[in-house]
Amino acid sequence: MAFEKTDMTNRPNDCVVSHFHSIVIEAIAAITCEEKAGDWIVESRDFYHQWISESPFSFQELLNFILPCPYFHDVNQFVAHVQLLSNQEFLYHFFREELGADDIATFIEQPASYMSDHDHFFWDTREKKEFVQQFVLHIDSYRSSFSKLLSEINSSEIFLNRLEKAGRMIEKSMNQLKSLTMEPLNLAQYVMGKNFRRVSDYKLYQFIPCAFFVKRRMRVFSSKVCTVIYGYANPINDRQNESQEFEKKIKALSDRNRLLLLSQLSHQKMYGARLSEYLGLTTATISHHLDLLRQAGFVDEEKIGTIKYFVANQEAIDTFFHELKEFLHR
Repeated sequence: MAFEKTDMTNRPNDCVVSHFHSIVIEAIAAITCEEKAGDWIVESRDFYHQWISESPFSFQELLNFILPCPYFHDVNQFVAHVQLLSNQEFLYHFFREELGADDIATFIEQPASYMSDHDHFFWDTREKKEFVQQFVLHIDSYRSSFSKLLSEINSSEIFLNRLEKAGRMIEKSMNQLKSLTMEPLNLAQYVMGKNFRRVSDYKLYQFIPCAFFVKRRMRVFSSKVCTVIYGYANPINDRQNESQEFEKKIKALSDRNRLLLLSQLSHQKMYGARLSEYLGLTTATISHHLDLLRQAGFVDEEKIGTIKYFVANQEAIDTFFHELKEFLHR
């Protein structure tokens, strides 16, 4: 069972760290990118559109099955072992182990009654309750459709060609991550861009690049295994470099006088003496602040005659805040 984070900076002696690419992960990810993924038969395409229009769940829930069925390199083998799971086991993992194994048995027998007696975010609206009930009642049909989708993706020329073209970038992304000298838990949190609320004494860390998830990042974990899936198109070590650049620019803004200068220069060009009068600071101090803003790219300098004028670089300022927002939400 997972528990709240404690100090785990020391890597356990028996902890294994593995970096590899997985066609099974790619196949699951590709289902979420249907327009790029496959030449499907009508039945599978209809199921895909029905699922995304009616289901409160995503196809990414299928990633939960890499824990009980860790067959990463053969889609058919993965599908076959998922099919061997009982309906009780299938739903237990599909619902991310949020429902107890004993509860699942009752849930399968009487889904409507169980949902009425137990509140959960999986069915916190009437529409969700209706879908979940139908999903549980017709679980065999849904399981069959999931399997067909994965099998079709696996044999799709579109899917295989996309992976072949991405091969070099996938390898590069994986090598970039392997080159970072960090403890595995720290590395997993770094890739995900956050501290985990729930961690355990993981015995196996798996880091898997993915072409079809592009910039997305996901973690699938149990009490012993932590699997991090990351988009190959967003090199991990670039985030460290980016964060350093953001730090420099944020420091340039972290002074009230520089903020006042930038505000004034956003409206008009001004020279040092006028800015000195405006803030009541010496020209030397104004020059220091302007240099920092200019080095960060927020202020441009223009010489007219013998006088240096300064003006805010509005495009650079807008780009900075846009890129910072993108960085924080990756």
